[in-house]
Amino acid sequence: MAAISAALDAQKEALQQLRQESEELYQAAVKRDARLFPFNHQGPSYSPPIDNYRSPDGKYNDITKVYTQ
Repeated sequence: MAAISAALDAQKEALQQLRQESEELYQAAVKRDARLFPFNHQGPSYSPPIDNYRSPDGKYNDITKVYTQ
């Protein structure tokens, strides 16, 4: 974890120094690269609940042990 923290701190410092030098270069450096991690999203991000919907219990095997005396 220390190595990751050190790398992130170094990155933050480098970006701060770059911003002091040139705002245009800083914006180019922090811009997301769509080719690196392509992501397309279509459709709703939230679906409201259906009124009076009773969800099924699903299938299950009852393995409860019954002890008799």
